[in-house]
Amino acid sequence: MGASSSRARASAASSSSSARRDEPPPRHHLRRRLSSQHHPGSTAVAVRSSGHHVFEIHDYALLKAITPNSKSINSVSFVVGGHSWHLECYPNGYNADHADYLFVNPVLENATDELLNVQEEFEREVLVVEDRLTIRCDIVVITQSCTQTTTTEVEAAATATATAMASFVDVPPAADPGKHIHDLLSSTVATDVTFQVVKRRFTAHRSVLAIRSPVFLAEHKGKMKKRNYRRTVQIDGMEPEVFDALLSFIYTDSLPKMEKQDELAIAQPLLIAAERYDLERLRLICEDKLCNHVDEKTVINMLAFVGQHPSCKGLKKACFEFLVKSPLKTRGEIITTEAYYRLTVNCPGVALEFLLQYFDSTLRDLIAKIP
Repeated sequence: MGASSSRARASAASSSSSARRDEPPPRHHLRRRLSSQHHPGSTAVAVRSSGHHVFEIHDYALLKAITPNSKSINSVSFVVGGHSWHLECYPNGYNADHADYLFVNPVLENATDELLNVQEEFEREVLVVEDRLTIRCDIVVITQSCTQTTTTEVEAAATATATAMASFVDVPPAADPGKHIHDLLSSTVATDVTFQVVKRRFTAHRSVLAIRSPVFLAEHKGKMKKRNYRRTVQIDGMEPEVFDALLSFIYTDSLPKMEKQDELAIAQPLLIAAERYDLERLRLICEDKLCNHVDEKTVINMLAFVGQHPSCKGLKKACFEFLVKSPLKTRGEIITTEAYYRLTVNCPGVALEFLLQYFDSTLRDLIAKIP
């Protein structure tokens, strides 16, 4: 009986223990387990920011002609949705496959470490009026707040992808804009004015001329600004090769290579043309070339030119310095030439300065020879 009672108690205890394992845990245990696995809730809210930018490109025909395929004209920066943007306009296409299309691309400038989920909607109104292209770009930025997305892995993958792509792309160096403008000069693309110089005709672009020369700018604002103005402009008092060099400088800011003899022949008339069209850099280039050609055969003619163009102060100094450094015999020969006599008649002030320099340098040499 006692043994039976013991087995019964053990069986009851076992049944009780089994029953306890099958029963659900107390509520305080459940709360404890849930607390240890708790994830904070969050609410994602779409934040909408919108804005627009109007990008105007003046002289569009000219800029389109000188901008190569895959090269862009960029707008200034503007802010939409708390981020800086700018527009890239590719007038001759984004790549070679789309060279006949105008391509406009919005660019996000201020990328940050935070992953930015942005959806963009664009409406572009493109209109060319009086050689002015107008692009209106409307941007809607939708950001999602309270997101739990981490950016480390995403950015690392993006960086690795960009690095891998870069290793397969051979990007050529930036093109020389001067070369394209020089090519534009030698072609007739988008030309809108013609110049008649003696028997030669030169075509050009009014916008380029106006940007480079205040004189051409004044004409551009006047009669040349009319849309139907395409008649030939007559250029008087200038040889074709001089006007050719003038246009070359306007387009490229440099002169074409010349032989030394040709350089001397064109320097004076080109300097006069530079003064005529208010191109100070070209005037100084020509004056510098004249200074390099001062010798006993040209010095008087150079001084006569200085008399007619008082702004050539550097050339005047070069002539006087040549006189001072010349041998006494050479000075005497120069002062007795017919060219010097004409100088005294046409430019008496310059001739007198030259004579004073002659006497001063001669007297110094004579004093130096006294034992």
